[in-house]
Amino acid sequence: CVQGKACWCSQKRRVIRGVFCFSTLLSSMLSRFEFKLCVVVLVLSLVGSLFYHMNKPSFWLVAFLLVFVSSVYLPEFTGSRWLPTDKKYVKKMLALAHVKARERIYDLGSGDGRIIIEAAKRGAHATGIEIDPLKCIITWLRIKKNGLRNARIRCGNFFNADFTDADVVLVYLLPETVHKLEPTFKKLKKGSRIVSYGFQCKSLKPIKSL
Repeated sequence: CVQGKACWCSQKRRVIRGVFCFSTLLSSMLSRFEFKLCVVVLVLSLVGSLFYHMNKPSFWLVAFLLVFVSSVYLPEFTGSRWLPTDKKYVKKMLALAHVKARERIYDLGSGDGRIIIEAAKRGAHATGIEIDPLKCIITWLRIKKNGLRNARIRCGNFFNADFTDADVVLVYLLPETVHKLEPTFKKLKKGSRIVSYGFQCKSLKPIKSL
């Protein structure tokens, strides 16, 4: 049983690496519209494959792959696909923002909640906004596991969310998505800080960069 579980985990890791490598190569070759079209075709193909493998041992692998692909790439249609922030940069982002206790922190597209959990551990009131229900559930469970009362997750589109009361806003989004958020950034209260990992806000002059 242990050996079977180990084989399953190893197979799952290979599948995840393969999907990420293939999608990275594909997205570099195609326009964003073409990439979205490929994602739709892939998801529909996996749905069909799921029914085909209904009574076969490979059913759960196909089911896992369908959930994984949907969770990672369908947010592409509302903002940008999930790109998890490296854990070592999470602390650097919070240090760059000079996060203080009781400040209101928002992470737009919070993924698995790693940033809001770290911010909450520092005493901040941290809120993550994430459109993917699966990641919201994962984040909620991680918050409960850590016993954090000052962290929460909101399931929804950050374009429709009100975060103008923020002291700090953290983002790791594609340039075009950051650009669409810039009008909202300008409505933030005086003294608010924005930390963008990976991409710069074109209309906002950076005070500091790493």
